[in-house]
Amino acid sequence: MYSLKEIQSEILEFIFSQESKQLPPSLKNNSLGGAGVCRNNVISELINSLRSIYPGIWKLIGDKCANGVARGYIQDKKNLVSRGDLNIWGSGFPLFLKSFKSTKNLLYLSDFASLEFIKHQASIAKNTPFISFDDMQSALNSEIENIKINFTPSLFLLKTQWPVDILEQVLNDPSSKNINLSPKKRFILAFKSKNNIHTFYLEKDRWKIIKNLARRKTLSESIPLGMNESAVTNFLHFLLSNELISKVVT
Repeated sequence: MYSLKEIQSEILEFIFSQESKQLPPSLKNNSLGGAGVCRNNVISELINSLRSIYPGIWKLIGDKCANGVARGYIQDKKNLVSRGDLNIWGSGFPLFLKSFKSTKNLLYLSDFASLEFIKHQASIAKNTPFISFDDMQSALNSEIENIKINFTPSLFLLKTQWPVDILEQVLNDPSSKNINLSPKKRFILAFKSKNNIHTFYLEKDRWKIIKNLARRKTLSESIPLGMNESAVTNFLHFLLSNELISKVVT
């Protein structure tokens, strides 16, 4: 007689292990023996779920290679942890690309996958109210030194070592010429507005301001020395016009 825990463990091993060819002993005379039928379906659905999160990866390296990488990712037991939460499922895929034998030499691929993941995260983030220009003006009339900004949940930041915007350009226009993929940092803001996903490639200083604000630093702590009032106003206008501020705390 097998315990439920033993049966569950053997189901996982049977479905996801590369070596498991035969139905495990605990299932041979069990009503769960149908696991043998669904194995390929489970793996196929997980591959498709990764493809939906990382469509650009499939386009860049082709279906056959990408499916092989995805299968390897799924069969790596370390990645079982994230299968229980669909919101973070696939979060380790960018790092996996760095070590997988067929993709580890494509040094830019992990950064591009990271970009795709934050865009996916933005797309599934909860919609929340955002403040108006008048709300911000009222807050600015108080002590600006103590102002803290809460961003909407769909705002995500990413720093890459490779120019992932060039890869986006290639995917959008395969006829693009004179592509230079030498290492060059990018500072990225991704967010959802009106159910559309937007990506901005920011100057480092602006990106750092947003990062500091997201870490709950005050506005005065986040603004770099030498940034004049006009530049601060333009920066706040950028955040407000893109509906990125959910609350101002004074």
